This record gives sequence, structure tokens and C-alpha cells, in this order.
Amino acid sequence: MYIQLLILPFLLFLSIGLFGRFLGIRGTFILVISILTILLIISISLLKEVVIENNSIRIELLKIVKNDIMDINWTLYLDEIASIMLIVVISITLIVLIYTYDYMISDPHSIRFNLYIILFIFTMIILITTSSLPILFIGWEGVGLSSFLLISFWFTRFDTTLGSLLALFMNRIGDIFYLIGIFISLILYGSLDIITIVSHPLFNSDLLIIFFLGAAMAKSAQLSLHLWLPYSMEGPTPISALIHAATMVTAGLLLLLRLSIIINYSDFILIIITIVGSLTAFIGGTLALVSLDLKELIAYSTMSQLGYMVTIIGLKYYNLSFFHLLFHAYFKALLFLTAGSIIHTILDIQDLRIMGGLINWIKISYIVLLIGLTSLTGFPFTTGFYSKEMIINQSFISYGLWSEFIYLITLLSALLTILYSLNFIIRIFIKTTRLSIFTLKNLHYFSLHLTISLTILTIITIFIGYLFREWNLLLNFNNKEINLFISNYGLIIKLLPLIFFILSFIILMKWKLKVPLRFLPLENQYGFKSLYTFISGLFLNLSYRILFKIFDSGYIDLLISIMGLNIYKLSEKLTDFIDSPSSGSSIWSDKNLNGNKSNIQYLSILLFSFFLIFNLF
Repeated sequence: MYIQLLILPFLLFLSIGLFGRFLGIRGTFILVISILTILLIISISLLKEVVIENNSIRIELLKIVKNDIMDINWTLYLDEIASIMLIVVISITLIVLIYTYDYMISDPHSIRFNLYIILFIFTMIILITTSSLPILFIGWEGVGLSSFLLISFWFTRFDTTLGSLLALFMNRIGDIFYLIGIFISLILYGSLDIITIVSHPLFNSDLLIIFFLGAAMAKSAQLSLHLWLPYSMEGPTPISALIHAATMVTAGLLLLLRLSIIINYSDFILIIITIVGSLTAFIGGTLALVSLDLKELIAYSTMSQLGYMVTIIGLKYYNLSFFHLLFHAYFKALLFLTAGSIIHTILDIQDLRIMGGLINWIKISYIVLLIGLTSLTGFPFTTGFYSKEMIINQSFISYGLWSEFIYLITLLSALLTILYSLNFIIRIFIKTTRLSIFTLKNLHYFSLHLTISLTILTIITIFIGYLFREWNLLLNFNNKEINLFISNYGLIIKLLPLIFFILSFIILMKWKLKVPLRFLPLENQYGFKSLYTFISGLFLNLSYRILFKIFDSGYIDLLISIMGLNIYKLSEKLTDFIDSPSSGSSIWSDKNLNGNKSNIQYLSILLFSFFLIFNLF
């Protein structure tokens, strides 16, 4: 039965690709929703068998390569991580597609959009359900390709094409790291199966983890490889929700969680992971604080929350990282879809500076966005509280060289989350509006499918944290024991985020956002934008001035010209010989024969040089 998790999405992709134009928008919608509902039911039954009954399922689907060097099998491996992630991915995709039906109803290419989403989910399911590193790489690449297609869906826009190319190129860096990691794992372990690798951990796996960490940093938008994340907002809002909630950005974290056992054996790698994650959380928060674009602000918020997840992996609390990933998926999807509904309502305006006062027109959006933001900030008894608050607490009691630094960074990141969340909601709903009269008279209010999808996500966001608050203790990770209570400073530490929330609200309302929140280093993303511009310009100049101008237009063109000239001269002499075969001055005389031999030898040398250079370049 569980093989249907792969077969049904694949058949659905083929059906929409071949017959989507005949089914129409409504027929495609009904077919997609029906298949995804079946997949969700299968995933729930899988969760019952794997998590509640404590079983794991391993089904060998296909032997791809089997020799003395390597053994590559496509194996369906369903454990706790896979079963829970399948429910999250499929349920959020189902909600996003319900939302998409009305959001993209006026787009003539909405069927193609649904096709790309199904491809996205199919490759994500491959990534989740396999234990083979090469097969996981197929899903890894498929998710990257699908994201490129979805971000560039409106390909006639320049910014959309730029954003999709940036996402593609950034993820190519991660792909290179991943491929090198595959070769190193084959050398160290003689196997490409994750289960085999983690069953026989080695103490000298630092190099392997560094390369897989580089791959995860590119996929999960960690610091220095994060530039693609805000640019991916140029695509349609539903795919922004899907990328940032449950699919692409979680792929890198899933890879690290799968390899958590061998990560445990390297203190050096754990320190690197912790520093990278904490700095990502902090810098993502500062960039969100100064962002003036509605969707870009939420994108930087995603970057900050991903930093929390990576930080707690470095502290060996893998359960907390996984559950913050799950809870974050739902309330971040809620934030993005609500933001999309606001943009749709005010005629595609995304600039926060000209919004304001919308609480008088769209009170439902205000309530829904408030629920999502309180979960994001970790307000007590909201969904984000049950994972984020524990991350901050465990970073406080972790003993190590960097524990005080990590705790300070995570606490400051929590403060920044509160600040940009309040800034976000005040700019949109509370301060005086700057929208034109035409916009206010032509507001597009919610349709049925938008309302259904937002209602479902709101209910899930309110209750999922409380209902599953203790499930993080059930997962079989090789992590440190979670201390549920903190001695001595417990109450003060637990109340700090709430105190920050109240103080931030008072400060922002007192100053009424008159304090400028824009600084040059933040606008330039701490110099990363300039750095990547310099690097890309350097390589472009190198490829143009040396490879093209000198080798291609210079040496290679010269060789071809000389060869052509010699061939032309030889053809002229051959023509003369054919035209006058009985002439006394035959080219086959001793004098001419020696000259032609030298020409033929010269031509042979040129041909050999040409083919040698061609093979080299």
C-alpha cells in the first residue's frame, strides 16, 4: 500500500501533463485534491503503524547498480521522520492547492502551475522516503528544479527570472557539496545507504559532515548561502508558502537529522553548526526588521527560524529541531497565505510603507495574521511557544565553550522576532493608511476557497502545538536528554520573551514607528550582496577576457583559419591536377610531391592541435 505514495503522484503528474488541457481548471482541481486526500489518508495510517506501534518499514523497490565498488538500491524507508514529514508536506500542499484555485483562477496557465506543484511534491516525497544518498539526490535535484520552474512561473517579468536563476545557482553550490559528500561516504564507509552509514559511525567523518553541511546550508538558506531566499518571493504567493513552509527549505535540515548519529561524534562540527545557525537566526531577524516588502519580511523570518533549527542541532537536541520544523511549517504557511490574501485584496501592493489602516476593511485577515505572528514570536501557549521556548531554554543550560554566546544570540533573535512582528502588523493594520482612494474603493475580498484554506490553517496553528507538545519525547533520535525545567533561573528565563514582547509593543506604540529602521549595512545584507556581485563579476570577466577572447576568439579561431587556408591551397593544387592530368608540370613530380608532403604534415599537426585543445576545453 505504501508504494502508492510514489506511484500516485507520478501518475497524477503524467495525467495533468498529458490531459490537463482537456480536464480544464475545475477538472484538474478535483483530480489533484482527490489524489492528495488519498495520499494524506495513507500517510496517517503510516503514522499509526510507525510512530504509535513503533515499527519501521523498509521496501526494496529497485536495484540500480550492484558491483564490487558500490551498491545502489532504491529503497522505500519509512520511519518516524518520514511518516510525520509526509503528513506535513501533503497536508500543507493540499491546503495550498485549495487556496490556489481562487488565487490563480484568472491566470490562463494555472494548470501548468498545478503540474509544477505536483512535480515538486513528487520529488519531495522521494527525498523524504529514501535511505539511499544517490536516490535522495534525485529528490534533492528535483526539488531544486521544481522550485526554479515555480519561481519563474511568470517568466515575462525580469525580477521573477532573476530570482529563479539566483535560487538555481545558489542551490548548484549545495549540489556540488552533496556530490563530494557522496564520494567521501563511499570512500570512508564503502556504502551509500544512510542506515548503513549511521549504523557504523566513524570518528574521522569530519570531512564528510562538512560537505553535507555545505549542501544543507544552501538548501536551507543558512548564512552566506541565503541570498536566494528573498528573491524567491518573486513567484506566486502559494509557491512561496510551499517553499518556505514544508518543502525546499526543510530538505537540508532533514539531511542533517538523518546523519545526526555521526554528527554526534564530532565536537568541531557541532560548534560550526551551532555558530552558523545562531548567526543565521540573528542576521535573518535584523534583515526582517528593516525589510519594507510584505513577502520579503516573511522570507527573512523563515531564514531566522531555520537558524533556530540548525542551532539546536548543534546542541544535540535533534527532537526540538524537528518539532520546531513541523510547527513552523504550519504557522509560516498561514503567514504567507494571509499575506497573499492581503496583497490580493489591495490590488497586488506589497510595499509596507504605503499600507496601514486595513483593520477597518479586512478584520479577518488581521485576526488570522495576529494568530500566526503570536505563534512565530513564541507567545505563551501558542504553537511556536512549545518548540521555540524550549530551544531557548536548552541553549541556556547547555554546557560548552559557546553556550553563553549561543544563548545570548538566540535571546536577541527572539527579541528581533518580536520587534519585526509588531512592526509588521502595525504597518499593515494600525498606522494611518497611505493607500489611494481608488485602491480602497476596489478592494478584492476573500473568496470561498481562500477562506476555507485559511480557516483550516488557523485551526491547525492554534491547536497543533498543545496537542503534540510531548511528541518530541517519542522520536528515536540519538540526542541529549531534554530538561523540562530549569533550576535557579527557570522563571526568569521563561518570562524573558514575554517581557520583551510587552516592552517592544510599548516602545513601538510610543514612538509610532518614527524611528528610522534602515541602515546601510542591513540594506546591503551585511555586504553579502556586494561580495556575490564581485565574485560573479570576477568569473564573468575571467570567462570573457581569457577563455573567450584569448582562447576561443584568438587561438582556436586562428587554428581554424590556418587549417582552412591550407586546405584551400591543397584543393587548388588538386583541382589543377584534375583539370590537366597530362600536363608536363604534374603535381606528382618529385619537386611538387615533396612540397605537398610538407603541407600535409603541417596540416596533420594543426588538426591534432585543434582536437587536443577542443578536448581540453
